[in-house]
Parts: sequence; structure tokens; C-alpha cells
Amino acid sequence: MLALRGGSNPISAFVEGKNGLVIAWSNLMFAILVEIWATTLIKVSTDRNSTPLYLLSLLLYNTSLTFFSYSLSVIPVSTAYAIWSALGTAAVSIAGVVWFGEVMNMKKGLCLVAIVFGVVGLNLE
Repeated sequence: MLALRGGSNPISAFVEGKNGLVIAWSNLMFAILVEIWATTLIKVSTDRNSTPLYLLSLLLYNTSLTFFSYSLSVIPVSTAYAIWSALGTAAVSIAGVVWFGEVMNMKKGLCLVAIVFGVVGLNLE
């Protein structure tokens, strides 16, 4: 990750180039989607007691963190992490309700909305 910031790394040169902001945000969104998939898959692997699915989830977490680190070459860590964790939390909570039969009550729903609005508020300039 340190090599990306200002280094002679080809990824660094590409990300910090003309379209760097778009690429960084794309990397962050991809990292979030993969992290949601990994977290959901860990639940499935636990329910099925499946080592291959568990190992796939670890690979997905690694992929997510890799793309998250690429996004940090342009996006401030406080912004990127807040968005990554809030969207991941909200999406995994929704996945739990939709696919695993978890209960979504008013308190849980309002707290998730508060998390998302809190992250948006933190990023307003």
C-alpha cells in the first residue's frame, strides 16, 4: 500500500493520472461490493460447514482490501473508510433480512438510515 502513494509503481501512475478520481471511486465501490459478497459468503459457509466457501470468502476479503487500498491513493482514508464501512454494514444487514430471514425492526432500520446519513454528513464540505 505504501508503494502506491507517490511511488514509481505503474498502478500509482495510472490512479494519480487524468482519470484518477473516477478510478479511485470505482475501486472503492468494487471493494465495497466484494466485501459484501465475502461477508454474505462467510454466513453461507458457516451454515453449510463448507471449507471451500470459507476459503473463497477469505480470498474475496483480500481482494476487497486490495481494491480499498488502491482507492486510498486518491481518496482520503477517513472518507473512504467511512463510506466502505457504512455501505457495507447497510448492505449486509439488508442481505441478512432478504436471504437469511433476519428480522428488520423499526429500531434496526432507523439505525441503518442514521449510519448512512451520518456518513453523508461527514463527507459534506
